[in-house]
Amino acid sequence: EAEEAGSLEAGDLLRKFEALRAEVPANLDEDALISRVATAWIAKQLTCLGLPASAHSLVQPAMGDNADFECSAFAGLGRLACVLDYAGATRDIIINYAMLVVTIACWVVLVNGSSTLPVKWHFAACLFFIVFQVSLCLVLGCSGISIVWNAVAGLMCLDLCLPQQPSQVQPVRVLWAVGSVSCLSFLLDVYY
Repeated sequence: EAEEAGSLEAGDLLRKFEALRAEVPANLDEDALISRVATAWIAKQLTCLGLPASAHSLVQPAMGDNADFECSAFAGLGRLACVLDYAGATRDIIINYAMLVVTIACWVVLVNGSSTLPVKWHFAACLFFIVFQVSLCLVLGCSGISIVWNAVAGLMCLDLCLPQQPSQVQPVRVLWAVGSVSCLSFLLDVYY
Protein backbone atom coordinates (compact mmCIF):
# COMPACT_ATOMS: atom_id res chain seq x y z
CA GLU A 1 0.00 0.00 0.00
CA ALA A 2 2.81 2.38 0.90
CA GLU A 3 4.43 1.88 -2.50
CA GLU A 4 1.15 2.61 -4.22
CA ALA A 5 0.84 5.86 -2.28
CA GLY A 6 4.08 7.09 -3.83
CA SER A 7 6.42 6.60 -0.85
CA LEU A 8 10.13 6.10 -1.31
CA GLU A 9 11.56 2.66 -1.61
CA ALA A 10 14.12 1.28 0.83
CA GLY A 11 17.06 2.06 -1.43
CA ASP A 12 15.97 5.67 -1.87
CA LEU A 13 15.44 6.05 1.88
CA LEU A 14 18.87 4.62 2.60
CA ARG A 15 20.53 7.02 0.13
CA LYS A 16 18.72 10.00 1.66
CA PHE A 17 19.68 8.85 5.14
CA GLU A 18 23.36 8.51 4.17
CA ALA A 19 23.27 11.96 2.55
CA LEU A 20 21.86 13.45 5.74
CA ARG A 21 24.41 11.58 7.86
CA ALA A 22 27.24 13.01 5.70
CA GLU A 23 26.08 16.51 6.62
CA VAL A 24 26.46 15.87 10.38
CA PRO A 25 29.76 17.17 11.81
CA ALA A 26 32.22 14.42 12.76
CA ASN A 27 32.85 15.88 16.24
CA LEU A 28 29.17 16.10 17.17
CA ASP A 29 28.49 15.30 20.83
CA GLU A 30 25.37 13.18 20.37
CA ASP A 31 24.56 12.99 24.09
CA ALA A 32 24.70 16.76 24.46
CA LEU A 33 22.56 17.20 21.36
CA ILE A 34 19.95 14.72 22.60
CA SER A 35 19.92 16.41 26.01
CA ARG A 36 19.43 19.85 24.43
CA VAL A 37 16.65 18.61 22.16
CA ALA A 38 14.89 16.80 25.01
CA THR A 39 15.16 19.88 27.24
CA ALA A 40 13.77 22.12 24.48
CA TRP A 41 10.93 19.70 23.76
CA ILE A 42 9.94 19.44 27.43
CA ALA A 43 10.14 23.24 27.80
CA LYS A 44 7.83 23.57 24.77
CA GLN A 45 5.37 21.13 26.37
CA LEU A 46 5.43 23.15 29.60
CA THR A 47 4.70 26.30 27.61
CA CYS A 48 1.81 24.56 25.84
CA LEU A 49 0.42 23.61 29.24
CA GLY A 50 0.47 27.27 30.20
CA LEU A 51 3.19 27.00 32.83
CA PRO A 52 5.31 30.12 33.37
CA ALA A 53 8.88 30.34 32.11
CA SER A 54 10.13 29.89 35.69
CA ALA A 55 8.85 26.31 35.55
CA HIS A 56 11.27 25.62 32.72
CA SER A 57 14.12 25.40 35.22
CA LEU A 58 12.56 22.09 36.24
CA VAL A 59 13.73 20.50 33.01
CA GLN A 60 17.36 21.49 33.39
CA PRO A 61 19.64 18.56 34.17
CA ALA A 62 19.39 17.66 37.85
CA MET A 63 23.11 17.07 38.01
CA GLY A 64 23.89 20.64 38.95
CA ASP A 65 25.57 23.72 37.60
CA ASN A 66 28.28 21.91 35.70
CA ALA A 67 26.92 19.82 32.84
CA ASP A 68 30.16 17.89 32.38
CA PHE A 69 30.61 15.67 35.41
CA GLU A 70 33.44 13.62 34.07
CA CYS A 71 36.40 13.62 36.41
CA SER A 72 38.34 11.28 34.15
CA ALA A 73 40.07 14.26 32.52
CA PHE A 74 41.85 15.01 35.80
CA ALA A 75 44.80 13.18 37.35
CA GLY A 76 46.12 12.70 40.88
CA LEU A 77 44.86 15.11 43.52
CA GLY A 78 42.95 17.07 40.88
CA ARG A 79 40.87 13.99 40.15
CA LEU A 80 40.26 13.40 43.87
CA ALA A 81 39.20 17.04 44.28
CA CYS A 82 36.88 16.69 41.28
CA VAL A 83 35.28 13.60 42.87
CA LEU A 84 34.77 15.26 46.24
CA ASP A 85 33.55 18.64 44.97
CA TYR A 86 31.12 17.41 42.31
CA ALA A 87 33.31 18.95 39.61
CA GLY A 88 32.47 22.37 41.05
CA ALA A 89 28.67 22.05 40.86
CA THR A 90 27.60 24.31 43.72
CA ARG A 91 24.04 23.02 44.03
CA ASP A 92 25.20 19.40 44.25
CA ILE A 93 27.90 20.27 46.77
CA ILE A 94 25.35 21.95 49.05
CA ILE A 95 22.69 19.24 48.69
CA ASN A 96 24.96 16.25 49.15
CA TYR A 97 27.19 17.54 51.93
CA ALA A 98 24.15 18.83 53.85
CA MET A 99 22.57 15.40 53.44
CA LEU A 100 25.79 13.78 54.66
CA VAL A 101 25.79 15.99 57.78
CA VAL A 102 22.10 15.28 58.49
CA THR A 103 22.56 11.55 57.94
CA ILE A 104 25.60 11.34 60.18
CA ALA A 105 23.86 13.42 62.88
CA CYS A 106 20.93 10.98 62.83
CA TRP A 107 23.38 8.09 62.80
CA VAL A 108 24.95 9.44 65.99
CA VAL A 109 21.47 9.51 67.58
CA LEU A 110 20.99 5.86 66.60
CA VAL A 111 24.44 4.72 67.69
CA ASN A 112 24.16 6.56 71.00
CA GLY A 113 22.73 3.71 73.02
CA SER A 114 19.99 2.53 70.64
CA SER A 115 21.97 0.43 68.19
CA THR A 116 22.16 -3.35 68.31
CA LEU A 117 25.52 -3.21 66.50
CA PRO A 118 28.76 -2.27 68.25
CA VAL A 119 29.93 1.31 67.64
CA LYS A 120 33.16 0.09 66.01
CA TRP A 121 31.09 -1.72 63.36
CA HIS A 122 29.38 1.56 62.53
CA PHE A 123 32.72 3.34 62.17
CA ALA A 124 34.12 0.50 60.04
CA ALA A 125 31.02 0.60 57.82
CA CYS A 126 31.27 4.37 57.40
CA LEU A 127 34.95 4.11 56.50
CA PHE A 128 34.12 1.37 53.98
CA PHE A 129 31.35 3.49 52.40
CA ILE A 130 33.72 6.44 51.98
CA VAL A 131 36.56 4.33 50.54
CA PHE A 132 34.13 2.54 48.21
CA GLN A 133 32.60 5.79 46.88
CA VAL A 134 35.92 7.54 46.32
CA SER A 135 37.52 4.46 44.73
CA LEU A 136 34.53 3.93 42.45
CA CYS A 137 34.61 7.53 41.27
CA LEU A 138 38.37 7.51 40.80
CA VAL A 139 38.08 4.43 38.60
CA LEU A 140 34.96 5.46 36.65
CA GLY A 141 35.62 9.20 36.48
CA CYS A 142 32.37 10.12 38.25
CA SER A 143 31.97 12.54 41.12
CA GLY A 144 30.08 12.65 44.38
CA ILE A 145 29.40 11.26 47.83
CA SER A 146 25.78 10.18 47.49
CA ILE A 147 26.62 6.51 47.94
CA VAL A 148 28.00 7.36 51.39
CA TRP A 149 24.85 9.00 52.76
CA ASN A 150 22.61 6.45 51.05
CA ALA A 151 24.59 3.58 52.58
CA VAL A 152 24.53 5.20 56.01
CA ALA A 153 20.74 5.60 55.78
CA GLY A 154 20.45 1.97 54.70
CA LEU A 155 22.60 0.78 57.59
CA MET A 156 20.45 2.73 60.02
CA CYS A 157 17.32 1.03 58.66
CA LEU A 158 19.03 -2.35 58.85
CA ASP A 159 20.10 -1.68 62.43
CA LEU A 160 16.50 -0.91 63.39
CA CYS A 161 15.37 -4.20 61.84
CA LEU A 162 17.91 -6.34 63.68
CA PRO A 163 16.51 -8.35 66.58
CA GLN A 164 16.47 -6.41 69.82
CA GLN A 165 16.52 -7.68 73.34
CA PRO A 166 12.91 -8.03 74.52
CA SER A 167 13.34 -5.31 77.13
CA GLN A 168 14.93 -2.86 74.68
CA VAL A 169 12.46 -0.66 72.82
CA GLN A 170 13.67 1.91 70.33
CA PRO A 171 13.09 5.46 71.57
CA VAL A 172 10.71 7.52 69.45
CA ARG A 173 13.52 9.98 68.65
CA VAL A 174 15.48 7.19 66.99
CA LEU A 175 12.50 6.07 64.93
CA TRP A 176 11.86 9.66 63.83
CA ALA A 177 15.52 10.26 63.00
CA VAL A 178 15.88 7.11 60.91
CA GLY A 179 12.50 7.54 59.25
CA SER A 180 13.21 11.18 58.37
CA VAL A 181 16.63 10.41 56.92
CA SER A 182 15.24 7.49 54.96
CA CYS A 183 12.47 9.62 53.46
CA LEU A 184 14.86 12.46 52.66
CA SER A 185 17.31 10.01 51.09
CA PHE A 186 14.54 8.56 48.94
CA LEU A 187 13.41 12.02 47.80
CA LEU A 188 16.95 13.04 46.86
CA ASP A 189 17.48 9.77 45.01
CA VAL A 190 14.32 10.49 43.02
CA TYR A 191 15.58 14.06 42.38
CA TYR A 192 18.84 12.75 40.95
